[in-house]
Amino acid sequence: MARPTKPVSEDYDFVVEQVPVFMRHNGEFVRTGDYANQRMDTGARVGITSEKYGIIQNGDLLNMVKNTFGTMDLGDYKEQSFVCDEGKRFYGQFDFPQQVQAPVVGDDVSLRLTVRNSYDKTCRASVSVGMMRLVCANGMTSMRKAASLSCRHSSTVSIASIRDGIEDAVSMFDDSVKDLTVMAGKDISHDQGVLILNNLAQKKVLSESLKDSIELVWNDPTHSEDSDRSVYNLYNACTQHLTHVGQSRFEYSSKRSDAVLNSLFRVAKDEKFFGRMLLPVDKKSAAKVDIAAQHISLN
Repeated sequence: MARPTKPVSEDYDFVVEQVPVFMRHNGEFVRTGDYANQRMDTGARVGITSEKYGIIQNGDLLNMVKNTFGTMDLGDYKEQSFVCDEGKRFYGQFDFPQQVQAPVVGDDVSLRLTVRNSYDKTCRASVSVGMMRLVCANGMTSMRKAASLSCRHSSTVSIASIRDGIEDAVSMFDDSVKDLTVMAGKDISHDQGVLILNNLAQKKVLSESLKDSIELVWNDPTHSEDSDRSVYNLYNACTQHLTHVGQSRFEYSSKRSDAVLNSLFRVAKDEKFFGRMLLPVDKKSAAKVDIAAQHISLN
């Protein structure tokens, strides 16, 4: 059974303010020197920071990003927002259907940019490049590093810094598609794909439940473009299921997508690693490892 997660919201345009934190000492409340980042609409605490941590409002950031898109030749876009953990973190996802490339013949991907912001110090305001597979609207991640919009979390983020960050991310699109091409060039058998999925689960890249669901897609491809057997097609099976998971567990799905891409790209590039990923998995031994790990965590 999937672990319970706090619901993902699309309501990003709330105001966050820094409020001094007090603690009781000798019967009196005294300042700690820390500040709580508090949502003004719900009162929820979404982070503890210092006074120097600059608040960047989600709405302000998104408006500057959209204004920057208007000065660039990227075409129309579709957007979706993901607010996680009661507002601690925000992700704005933008798909550009006119920015298209084909990693393999007959299978196009378009540019996807994801803008991030946080109030709990978990990430800088940044933009990263990704891709969307047009045949099925599956999201694809990239191994390319996210481009920072600012040197540190600051309330003085400028249009110039945002434009630089977006331009850096867009420039990574070509290389990201080339990575998919490398994976498409690595043919595997159907059974080898199953072995690779089993090894991804053993290495904790995928959970057992995720692996089982992805294997169902691999065994019976939804789209004719995935009838071939390559590392790229195996990756598509992963993204198809993880895109579905991401509707309710966005951050979890994103982290698993990153881990899967890095592993499968290595499978396609590194023959020694490819060989290791084809070794049969001893499920009894794997189960013993899981039980031992759980025992350690409980003690």
